[in-house]
Amino acid sequence: MKWRHSILTRYLLVVFFALILLPMGIPIVSILVYTPYDMQHNSQPYSEEKIERDWHDEVSTWLELFPAERQDRMKQWKERYPEASFFIVNKNGRTSEKLPENLDVQQEWTSGTTAEFIKKRYGNDPYTVIAFIGNDQKNGLAVIQIPRSVLHPPIQINPLFIGLGLLLLLLIFIAASLWFIIRLRNRIRHLQQTMDHSENGALPSQVKIGKMDEIGQLQNAFNKMVVELEKSRKREQEEESLRRQLISNLSHDLRTPLTTLQAHTYSLSRERLSDTGRESVQILDQKITLLDRLIDNLLSYTLLTAGKYHMDIQELDINRFLRSQVASWYPVFENEGIEVDVDLHPLIHPKWHVDIHWMERIVDNLFQNVVRHAKQGGYIRIHTLQRDSADGLIIEDRGPGFAGISKEAGAGIGLTIVSKMIKDMNMDWKIASSETGAKICIYYPH
Repeated sequence: MKWRHSILTRYLLVVFFALILLPMGIPIVSILVYTPYDMQHNSQPYSEEKIERDWHDEVSTWLELFPAERQDRMKQWKERYPEASFFIVNKNGRTSEKLPENLDVQQEWTSGTTAEFIKKRYGNDPYTVIAFIGNDQKNGLAVIQIPRSVLHPPIQINPLFIGLGLLLLLLIFIAASLWFIIRLRNRIRHLQQTMDHSENGALPSQVKIGKMDEIGQLQNAFNKMVVELEKSRKREQEEESLRRQLISNLSHDLRTPLTTLQAHTYSLSRERLSDTGRESVQILDQKITLLDRLIDNLLSYTLLTAGKYHMDIQELDINRFLRSQVASWYPVFENEGIEVDVDLHPLIHPKWHVDIHWMERIVDNLFQNVVRHAKQGGYIRIHTLQRDSADGLIIEDRGPGFAGISKEAGAGIGLTIVSKMIKDMNMDWKIASSETGAKICIYYPH
């Protein structure tokens, strides 16, 4: 990925422009909100050049004027420049007139004190203009002094405008950052929604890739993953279809020779055989029956997983059903020396809405497991109970438990079928196993 496409690069550009905008914004805001004092009072600042020129012109005409007339002229200038002060040094080196009257100024002047005064006032505050009366220093001099704060008024700052201006710049930066982050967030949320949006186990669809930044690379990787998952699911479906077809064909193909074997076994059992022969025929018949059940379980499991095993929900009196099932299996239990204990209690919902044939298959598989794997315990208990949220059907034995090794142990297809049927009928079940026996609980929710 090129650096210019990176999210980090783009955000650093936002920060960079903000760092440029803020320093530039301060003088811009200053220009907008700083106002000279005189401009606020609708007046123009005094011009030093104009004051100096006008004062020299004025004093050059004072040679023929009487002191009272000079005083009047200074009062006129005082009206023009209220902050100014004035004084006149006559040709005898004495201060003759001053305005205002209480002006603090020395009375005697010499060439030395005059030079020192000029040196002290030059370029300093107050602004001072010295003009010779009649343009001749022998006639004396006239002085005007104006505070420099009047000539150059301080800039008046409005803190409210300054704060609002800087706040505006800050809001612009925050808005740009939020816009940048919200765009990233929307792209990430769109990707998340696409990943979460899957109905009935379907794979999510691919997303449209915008910019090839970090998120764009993530979107591209997600699209590749979706493509690979689609290929994988297609292969899995093909393999599953092939496996089911193979199991179905094998089940049908094995049943034909199995039926022939059963017929010949039955014929042999009717012949005159020795005790050893009869025992062998009996073992052969048991193994053929076991193989037939395994084939039937395998075919049933294939149909269940393919969703082709028909389920017909009906109302079933569970206690009556269990009595009927125990009665049909009782000869088998008696023949194997298994004690049967039946304890059926009234239930909150005595009639369960289930598939009757599926329930027969479930109970038959569980009873068959007891006969095959737990007959050495010599005991089976079938009872029902009530719970707050469900009614229960319990089958217990005293065999070695599921951890024990049985010579009749198989691949566990029977219990897998039981689990699948129970869940498809919206019920639940649990298995508790120990060295002293196993307990299987089937719960029908209220």
